Amino acid sequence: MKDESWNMIYLFSLTFVIATGVNLSIPLIPLYLRDLGADVFQISVVMSVAGLFSTFLTYLGGFFSDRYGRKLSIILAILLSAFSPFMYTFSKTWVEMIPWVVLFNTSLAFFGPARVAYIADTVDVRELGKIYGLMNMAWPLGGMVGPFLGGYLSDVYGWNASFYFVSLISVISILPAYLLQGRRRSEVGEIEEESPCEEDSNMRTLVMFFFIALLISIGIDATRPLIPLYLSNIFQLSKTDIGFFFTLSFGVTTLITQISASMVLKRYGSKRAMLHSVLLIPIAFILLPWIADYNLLILDYMVINSLWSVTWPTSMDLLMRCVPRGSRGSAAGIRQTGIRLGGAIGPLVGAYLWEILGFSFSFYSSAVAFALCAPLVILIEEPRLRALQKSSTQ
Repeated sequence: MKDESWNMIYLFSLTFVIATGVNLSIPLIPLYLRDLGADVFQISVVMSVAGLFSTFLTYLGGFFSDRYGRKLSIILAILLSAFSPFMYTFSKTWVEMIPWVVLFNTSLAFFGPARVAYIADTVDVRELGKIYGLMNMAWPLGGMVGPFLGGYLSDVYGWNASFYFVSLISVISILPAYLLQGRRRSEVGEIEEESPCEEDSNMRTLVMFFFIALLISIGIDATRPLIPLYLSNIFQLSKTDIGFFFTLSFGVTTLITQISASMVLKRYGSKRAMLHSVLLIPIAFILLPWIADYNLLILDYMVINSLWSVTWPTSMDLLMRCVPRGSRGSAAGIRQTGIRLGGAIGPLVGAYLWEILGFSFSFYSSAVAFALCAPLVILIEEPRLRALQKSSTQ
């Protein structure tokens, strides 16, 4: 139990570092690309190309963690996340940024599946939803620190300072990664899932999770890279102010959501909580472009991020309980592939609609993507728990 607790602490620390780097980059990279001469569509091209390349590698990342271990996969991800931001500083044009943004996204292709599977390997299945909620708090904490600190460093010391910061904390995080132990929980007295499906039906479940992840990611990423430009163009905000917007609307909001996630899952169940979230998010996205007051805009985007973050532990909990233990890395890789593919498609959809029909339609496309998730969530069969009876002599 003591080793398990320390493993979760190490993994939480790693996730916080990765989350800080990712959330520092999200509001800054579009602005940095704009300073390097890119227009709105070219910015979306960079983000989409990076997303496509990482998409192809994400299933490989899950398979890699199943074959060579979660720990090695996590360390590889850290090395990639340390090297790529350092290389941003040598780019003189937006085209030169493409391989390094690709490399940074690739780090998530190895980290995400390994992290999800490592928790499922280590924690009692009865506690999965709760632990995923607690461990996911690292993402909003990184979302609070990263955007504001990145905006401040960029405003005061220039672009390079923020990118050097990401590289530095990534290098430091190699220590907790090295201390991770690859121990699996004891099978004695274990609670397992009563699988609702055979092999063919299990593949159907994985396909549904893939498309749910794809649509959710399209819904978020069709507008998320454009929000900094929207805030800069419409509300005339500085980089520091934009960073604060993301700190409050993403970091603080999702932290509160993840703290309360265990209570939500216990009361409603993972499937029901996820379904309610994807049904309510479209309403908030439709309202967003009509809001002219900055404070109301923050409030609306807080609602979007809060409901979106409910889908994190719910989808991971459901998926890990639907697949055999030996396939968890690959299953997480399939889910992550959907996320990365959505991250590639979403910015192109949002930017195209922005340029052709106006920025409002970018937000409408996000609403449609989330609405399309609802039928798929309904079709998921939530597994039931059953106690394994083991002989004391075994």
